[in-house]
Amino acid sequence: MSEHLDILTKHCDVSRKSVCDIGAGDGSFAASLVNLGANVTAVEVDEQHVSAIKQAHGDTITALMGEAQALPLPDASVDLACFMFSFHHVPLHYQETAISEAQRVLRPAGRLHVADPRPFGQLTEVLLHVDDETEVRTISQKRMDNLHANGNFVLVSKDEYTLVRTFKNFNELTSKLIMNDTTRAERLPSVRDKMETAFHKLSKKTEMGFVLNQPCVSFHFERAR
Repeated sequence: MSEHLDILTKHCDVSRKSVCDIGAGDGSFAASLVNLGANVTAVEVDEQHVSAIKQAHGDTITALMGEAQALPLPDASVDLACFMFSFHHVPLHYQETAISEAQRVLRPAGRLHVADPRPFGQLTEVLLHVDDETEVRTISQKRMDNLHANGNFVLVSKDEYTLVRTFKNFNELTSKLIMNDTTRAERLPSVRDKMETAFHKLSKKTEMGFVLNQPCVSFHFERAR
């Protein structure tokens, strides 16, 4: 998580800013923004995630049910909108609408930050046995590469970096990245052996556990005035 935060804060001071974390998951990134002084609204399509965020963080994070293509926020109400590993989960036919929604809720000169895993890398190779996201990641990132052409956003920076994930064992990987996703969990039994073989082949064993690298890309935009 620190890698994501380091890249974001290089381009945007989040202190005292109003931030919308779109597709907030368990709220861990939203919580890291709160720790830096941001006022954060976490938007999640999963009711269980919304409940978990409220239970874990109380009033420090405003957690709302909602979709990227229909954000439950007023016009021009936030300074920063973030998609942290969530934009490629927006159905492809809704992505243009999701971008328009981000533009709608951003104030003039507000920022849009989109970070996603590249469609390659050690962790991706392990996970593709249970969830091949090659196409959706490729299309999503191409959309970001071309976003400046619509005239509504100005690209401030595109950053390539590597997320380093460490797992005690294969079971911890499945617990963190598979079992909390119904579709992945249903597929796991049929591909578990192949996944575990790939895990041990591609990871590097250290004193802390098994290390897998995930190349990432982030796009940081400013909303055109």
